[in-house]
Amino acid sequence: LPSHFPSDQGRTGSVHGISNPNQDHVLPKSPGDAVSCLSWSPTSNHLAASAWDRTVRIWEVTRDALGSVRSDAVASYSADAPLLSCCFSHDGQWLATGGCHNRVCLRDLHAEKELNVGIHDKPVKSVTLLENGLILSGSWDSTLRLWNKNQQTAVQTISLPDRVYAMDVKYPTAVVATATRRILAFNVETLQHAPVPDWQGESKLEMQTKSISLFPDRSGFALGSPEGRCSIHHMTESSRSFTFKCHRDGNHVSAINAVDFMPGKQNVFATAGSDGSFIYWEKNLKHRIKPFSSCYYPITAAKFNTSGDLFAYAVGYDWSQGPDLFNFSLPNEILVHHNGDSELSRRPFT
Repeated sequence: LPSHFPSDQGRTGSVHGISNPNQDHVLPKSPGDAVSCLSWSPTSNHLAASAWDRTVRIWEVTRDALGSVRSDAVASYSADAPLLSCCFSHDGQWLATGGCHNRVCLRDLHAEKELNVGIHDKPVKSVTLLENGLILSGSWDSTLRLWNKNQQTAVQTISLPDRVYAMDVKYPTAVVATATRRILAFNVETLQHAPVPDWQGESKLEMQTKSISLFPDRSGFALGSPEGRCSIHHMTESSRSFTFKCHRDGNHVSAINAVDFMPGKQNVFATAGSDGSFIYWEKNLKHRIKPFSSCYYPITAAKFNTSGDLFAYAVGYDWSQGPDLFNFSLPNEILVHHNGDSELSRRPFT
């Protein structure tokens, strides 16, 4: 990737009001506002972040000879509205973004050129570059659209029950969570010619969906909501589905802003919440593997890298709380945790 920054390696320890109790690596050149989405390149440890300050930033994350995490900021560019989503292509050469300008954009990271692929009627909440070369986007205009980067008219538009709140794709399956607690699953290989869901249902949680992640085998998904509760939903064996409480402290209930399954570990997943903490779980055994200490400020996005040995999470203001509580002095940082084998020992849910 072309470098837009002088070398400015990240660090550990307390930073900008975040206590960093887990002593995780802090990336340099953090955004000026909260991070909306994190995406790792499938081919390298390049991490992209889209943010409410209208920027996209990319870092190269490495480990030194002693195993410590290191990073360098390598690229940054801006949009003309807050960005809500970003996603690398399967070869790591392109980055797709969507946001409050209603547009789906695609950037050639080596040529540093951007294409305006298409436009929705309202903000684009989620965008994914598919392995078949097409782009999938979900919007608050209650549509799912499929795009070819060489034409600005969508090759397929699917009307949804309501606004898109969360989406996850593990090719060839996509799951889309909408307002009114609806969940739909699609086969993106056939979506262009068969624009109907393979499965649809209702969330077992009482409140709206904040986050969603497909099981690695695509047989179901995990959901997070503002009620401090997570749902494990099996699409093919619904009797195995269950919900459990998490990210709660006494009467204080925190939203689950991110949920993600660890690559290489079929049943291990992470939740991250507005309480500033993240937790690793084992879904089949219904075990809590390890809770991590809170950073005090909300975690707004989180994602495992392709190999599962690194877990990135962003700390900042949670804009779902509305603008009234926002303060410009609030910190915005992205941290990377290295997963050691000892952290994957099993503990019962509590």
